[in-house]
Amino acid sequence: MMKPKEDSRYFNVPITLYKNFLHDSSDYKTGHIKCFLDIQMYAYYAQAKKYDSNLSPQKRISMCETYFGDVVYAENKDYFYRSKKLYYEFNKHNGKNPVMVGINIDRFYDYIRKEKTVDEKIHLLGYLAIKSIIGNQKYKKTTINYVLSRMDGKTKTIKSISELSPELIEYFGTKNDEGKEIKEYRWNKFIEVLQDEWYLHYYAKKMRGFMVSFDLTKEALIDKAVDKRPSTKKQIRKLKEKELERKALEKRGLIKPTNPEPTKDIQKD
Repeated sequence: MMKPKEDSRYFNVPITLYKNFLHDSSDYKTGHIKCFLDIQMYAYYAQAKKYDSNLSPQKRISMCETYFGDVVYAENKDYFYRSKKLYYEFNKHNGKNPVMVGINIDRFYDYIRKEKTVDEKIHLLGYLAIKSIIGNQKYKKTTINYVLSRMDGKTKTIKSISELSPELIEYFGTKNDEGKEIKEYRWNKFIEVLQDEWYLHYYAKKMRGFMVSFDLTKEALIDKAVDKRPSTKKQIRKLKEKELERKALEKRGLIKPTNPEPTKDIQKD
């Protein structure tokens, strides 16, 4: 997977718009094509709102096409009003401050125009889910359930895997009939692909949950993780206490200074 170019444009939309992405792609009413059409319309109207309201709907959609380097293949006036309706209906039911995530437009069209496997769809959802969790930060600590929640278009974390869509449950599988935990090997394989092909840096040793980043190096991410460990903080406190005790004993002449001041040589006339 190639990294997007620095000047690439993105469709920034609520993660909730991806909730039916794994439905049968041949279903144009609820499948991933419908998801992408809604994503494009939401992004277009969000951009059109930034332009002078005195301009005609046709002109504002045309300006969006120029901005995104994109063509909607629809009559501009009709597209404007359909986009506006979708935008306000979504915000009415999901709030005015949804969790947003951006998808590169080249990648967007790659998934629309080419038939994708379930694995490829899952990996895109995982990438977008983690991006939405990190947000404007450099890195974030998160959990399996939270990532899966975002992959399912949910903004809050689930308590049980059974709360996910049938497609995600089928893909990851569960350890038991209660559906509380996914199969570890499926999750590990999923994370390996995101690291190898989607530029994710991931660290999960000696901590609840795990750390993720697309900006920090693996070394920097591990450094942050070590800093956040309770055991690290405990060790630092102990070392500080030990140093203070040493200074107190030195002060009372009970031990020799560890770094005595060097004696000055007496110069003879």
